[in-house]
Amino acid sequence: HDGFDPRKPRRSRFIRDAKRRLEKVLPDEFPPRPIWTVQRGLVYLNILLFAWQMMSGILYVPTLNKQLRRAGYASLSTMEVASRNFFGGSAIAIGGKVSSYGPFTMDFVHRTYWSRFQPHRLLTAGFLHGGIVHLGLNMRYLWGLPFWLERGLGRSLYIATYLTSIVCGNIVHSSSSSPILGASGGIFGLDGLRFVMLRSMGKKRQANTVFRNLIYLLLYGFINPQVSNASHVGGFIAGAVMGYFFGPRFYKSYAARKFWFTSTQREGLRNVLGADKAEEPSRVPMAAFWIGLLIWCTTDPLLKTIPKSIALGVFYPGSLSGMQ
Repeated sequence: HDGFDPRKPRRSRFIRDAKRRLEKVLPDEFPPRPIWTVQRGLVYLNILLFAWQMMSGILYVPTLNKQLRRAGYASLSTMEVASRNFFGGSAIAIGGKVSSYGPFTMDFVHRTYWSRFQPHRLLTAGFLHGGIVHLGLNMRYLWGLPFWLERGLGRSLYIATYLTSIVCGNIVHSSSSSPILGASGGIFGLDGLRFVMLRSMGKKRQANTVFRNLIYLLLYGFINPQVSNASHVGGFIAGAVMGYFFGPRFYKSYAARKFWFTSTQREGLRNVLGADKAEEPSRVPMAAFWIGLLIWCTTDPLLKTIPKSIALGVFYPGSLSGMQ
């Protein structure tokens, strides 16, 4: 007796045996996702810096009230300033050097005139937010981006795209004189990277969904004057360019079908690619980007001041904006 049950088809026995074999293979072939990722680190960093913004605004209230009384205005309570900053109310400013946002925010926010002489603002403004709603919407979108963007394409490309898109988005916004802050330029850059990669994979429907999402957000930007469409478009284009030059390329490969199920290709990417796609190196090595950036930052006199400026803003808030 071989254990055959005539009431059950032999197919079920085959499936049970296959499942047993898979249970032995899958844990080794597909390790669990790591607890720490760049994506999660960026979310936690933005939340931490927002808390720092709130604390800076609260600690600055005595100095702010002194300047308000000197100018003939009534003083503000600490709760009023804190609630205004937390919920995204407009800043109370005097002469451009006194603001209810506090010195930490004013040292790092991007404004065209300031950024000409303090270029660190083009980058640091992407890690600040104008209220809890602004922060929540951006971090929810960043947290929801697909995992393969980082683990599948590589952390180096992920970080480079995010930072480059923040800077490019703020540069495009420089045509406006209004200050800007927020991570949306970097987030849209990751969407631009995702759009180019999906197009390269032949996933046109998914790529069109990403682009359609950009259009919807741009339409919202036309309705809400506080939203910078220039920054969003600049970030998206920067991310797309990064993906085109530094992202991997994909092509059809019938040989890839043989190894699709047991492939240990970078995590998450194989499931997006499908069974008939293979990967080849990028047009430009990622190392060339970092080497070129390092040479540029160490030879340009203005860019060489960025590390020192960031350190001054962190340890001596107000030293860069004159709000000490």
